[in-house]
Amino acid sequence: MTRRLNLSKTNAMIEYEPSRFNLLDVGCGTSPRGDVNVDSFRRGLNPQIGDQVKGDFVYPHKIENFVVADAMHLPFKDASFNAVFSSNTIEHVQNPLLMLQEVCRVARRKVILRYPHVKGSGAVMPYHLNYFDERWFKSAFDSLGFQSTQFVITYDYPVTNKIRRICPVKMQESFLWRSLRHFERNRLNAKFQIPFEMEAWAKKEQNNAEAAEPQFVVVYNSPQVFQSCFGSSAFVSTANVTTYYNLNNLPLPRLYNYFVQDHLREDVWFVFCHQDFVLNEDLFVRLRNKEIQAVYGPIGSRVSSNTLLGSIIQKDETRIGLQLDEDSPVQTLDEMCLIAHAEVFRQGLMFDERFRFHFYGADLCLQAYTLGFDVLAMQLKCQHKSKTIHGDVSSTEYLLSLNCFREKWKKYLPIKTTTALIA
Repeated sequence: MTRRLNLSKTNAMIEYEPSRFNLLDVGCGTSPRGDVNVDSFRRGLNPQIGDQVKGDFVYPHKIENFVVADAMHLPFKDASFNAVFSSNTIEHVQNPLLMLQEVCRVARRKVILRYPHVKGSGAVMPYHLNYFDERWFKSAFDSLGFQSTQFVITYDYPVTNKIRRICPVKMQESFLWRSLRHFERNRLNAKFQIPFEMEAWAKKEQNNAEAAEPQFVVVYNSPQVFQSCFGSSAFVSTANVTTYYNLNNLPLPRLYNYFVQDHLREDVWFVFCHQDFVLNEDLFVRLRNKEIQAVYGPIGSRVSSNTLLGSIIQKDETRIGLQLDEDSPVQTLDEMCLIAHAEVFRQGLMFDERFRFHFYGADLCLQAYTLGFDVLAMQLKCQHKSKTIHGDVSSTEYLLSLNCFREKWKKYLPIKTTTALIA
C-alpha cells in the first residue's frame, strides 16, 4: 500500500542559507552570468568617472558585482564559489594551464569552461592565443587531479560561418539566410558533425551513494491512469511510493517541496514521476554508486542535439530519443521522471513553485547547473504512456510558464528543453 503525502505537516526546510555568490563568471565580457563577474578589459572609458579602464566597450559600473582581475590570478580565497563558469576566455590568455589551476582553486564543486573547438570556424581568430580540443582539456584536468567531461555545445555552420564576415548584417536577417542556416543545421551538421563550441566540466569532489534507496513521489489527477501506468510497474515497491491525489490542481513543485521537507535528512534518492510514467527495471540497482551531487532523468536535451538524449517508449510503442551507453550531460531533463539525492536539496536546490506543471524540471536543471551539480540523462527501461512528450504547448498555462522561464534564465539562452528551443 502506498503512502499518501501529508500536507498538514509544517516541517520547515533545514536551515541552509545558500551562498549569495554561487557562481563566478571568469571573462564575463558583455554578457555576465555570474553572481560575481570578472574580466580584465583592455580599453574603454567610464563616462561617469572619466578615467580609462580596461575594457572593450564595456563599462564595469553596469555589471553587477564586477571585479577587474586577470583570469590567471583571481583575487578570491580557495573554494569561494560553488561553481566557476568561463565562456570563450581561455583561448585569450597567455598561460591556459595557469588559468585552469586558478578556476579550479576558487571553485568548491565544479568548473564549467566553454571554448571554440579547434576544428570549428570560430577557433582561428587573430586575437586567439590558444587552440583547443577535447584531448587537451582531458589531459590538463587529469594533470590537476580532477575528473572531467567534454561535450559539444553547438556544431558549426560550415557555409554561413565562413561567409558571414563579408556578408552584410541586413542579409543575415533575410529569409534566404535563415533557410540556408536551417539546411546546414538539419542536413550538413548531421552529416559532417563539425564541433563549433565545446563545454568541459571538471568535478572538484566525488560523492557516491552506496545503498541509498529510491523514494518515489507521484502526484496524479486520475486514479485510473495512475493504476494502469505507474502503479502497474513490477519493479516499484509500494512501500517506497508516496502519492497525492491532486483534486485541487495544486502546483506539482509545491507538492514535491512538501515531500522533500519531510525527508531532507535521509540518505535517499527522490524520484519524482508523472502518473503516466512506467518504470520497467529496478532503479535501486541502477542508482547504486551514482554521484549524489547530480540530477538525473531518463531523457533530456541540449542545444547541439536535434535528438533527445535517452531513449523511451511512447504510448503507441514507438521509441523516441537516442539510446545511451553511459550517463550523458544535458542542459535540461524532462519532467516525466526526475531523480535527485536528498544531498542536493540540503545544499540549496528546490523546486520553483511559480511553475505549476510546465518547465519546473528545466528550471531545476538550470538551478543545479549554476550550483555546480551535474545534470545527466541516464538510459532507463521505461515507458511514457502519453500521446506526446511535450503536451499542450498552446495552452495558456504553458505559454505563461514559458515566458516566466525565459525571463528567469535569459542570461543563459539559448536553452533546449524537451518541448522547445528557447532563444
